[in-house]
Amino acid sequence: MKPTMYTYIKEQAHVLPDILAKRAEIGKQFSEAFRQADYKRLIIVASGSSYHAAVSARYFIERTLKVEVQIKNPFPFTHYETQFGEDALVIGVSQSGRSTATIESMQKAEERGLVHAAVSASPASDFVQNSKYPVIVPCGDEKVGYVTLGYTSTILTLQLMVLECALQTGRIEKDSYDAHIRDFEHALRHVDDSIAAAEAWYENNREAFLQAERALIVGYGPNFGTALEGALKVNETVRFAANGYEFEEFLHGPFLELNEKSYVFLISSEGAGEERMDRLQAFLRTVTQHVYKIGHGEQNPAEPRDMAIQAGESEWVSPLEYVIPFQVLAHRLSADHNIDVHTEKFPTFNEYVNFKKE
Repeated sequence: MKPTMYTYIKEQAHVLPDILAKRAEIGKQFSEAFRQADYKRLIIVASGSSYHAAVSARYFIERTLKVEVQIKNPFPFTHYETQFGEDALVIGVSQSGRSTATIESMQKAEERGLVHAAVSASPASDFVQNSKYPVIVPCGDEKVGYVTLGYTSTILTLQLMVLECALQTGRIEKDSYDAHIRDFEHALRHVDDSIAAAEAWYENNREAFLQAERALIVGYGPNFGTALEGALKVNETVRFAANGYEFEEFLHGPFLELNEKSYVFLISSEGAGEERMDRLQAFLRTVTQHVYKIGHGEQNPAEPRDMAIQAGESEWVSPLEYVIPFQVLAHRLSADHNIDVHTEKFPTFNEYVNFKKE
């Protein structure tokens, strides 16, 4: 039987703990890079889900490794940006190892004399083989193009490689390292629970979801990346307009488009924006009844529009959990709209416009 999107959603419960167990090997090459030079900045270059994974991992990386993190798209990095500094380590992220734009950006980094690392689930790819510091995402080959397992595996790999590096280079104490590991273990124990809760949440709201023609997803902190990824999953699978917004940016104009037909998904993780997100939810429900909150704690049976994640105390680890409802939403809603995301072949941009590089 061919794997489906749901196959990989379910595999997260088994693969992610295995990645955690392999953390020493995952962090080996990255730690070696930091032994060679005292880098002050990381420049992460990625597209699509890999970009969103970097956004979700960013604050954990900064707090753990105590360096500035910049996240860039490959095209402007390659063709427009010029100022990088010698204290920067460039990290290209491509789950498949086949992202031509990211590969080009690593070639450009080398031309500029910048040291670069490659993070990928494809160890045999030229992207990895040509990197001085390869980091393998040990999740295997995800055969459904609209990635789920690869997304969370990439977040976790980015987090673990810097956590190991921070320990090896003395940037954190062993007690802090152990506390982070406990946070990961707690989150990963509840992956199956979160999938089951997301399934129930979808069933409770299925008829309303089937009427949606537009979605806005709002998050803050590490879960801004979750909002971006959730929107992309809906774009890719359900094929209607969806946008991910950072909380404050949503309040600076985008909310003005809302009406009674709008569908808004709020990611209310533990953190600086939680109390304001509750107030935003109350306001938005005066505009539209289609406001759905992904929060934490106990599920309120009187409010089926909201879903509770069995989250731990670490906001920085929470993107591994909070993306699951959007993965399930994309899988279930595309199926209910009779969109086959598993066997259909859509052309690439180059194929679509018959574009060839000279």
